[in-house]
Amino acid sequence: MSKPILTQEQVRQLFDYRDGHLYWKKVAHPNKQYLVGQEVGSIHSTGYRHVTWQNKVHKVHRLIFLLEHGYMPAEIDHINGDRADNRIE
Repeated sequence: MSKPILTQEQVRQLFDYRDGHLYWKKVAHPNKQYLVGQEVGSIHSTGYRHVTWQNKVHKVHRLIFLLEHGYMPAEIDHINGDRADNRIE
């Protein structure tokens, strides 16, 4: 189990999780307020959705797992093989 850069509580404060997607709940910079309510990040060439927070890139599926389970495992399997499907189920 690797140590997460963000804690479960930080993820809970920053993002809303709905139907396999994370949405901005709070942003750090006043000029970025337009992002609140928008889906976080973008799809990387690897097929995973990434989001940058405090100059660090995070894979969204890992943040969702941390948010739901409270810890970050070394590996997370997309059970259906779809890297863009981040539903916790």
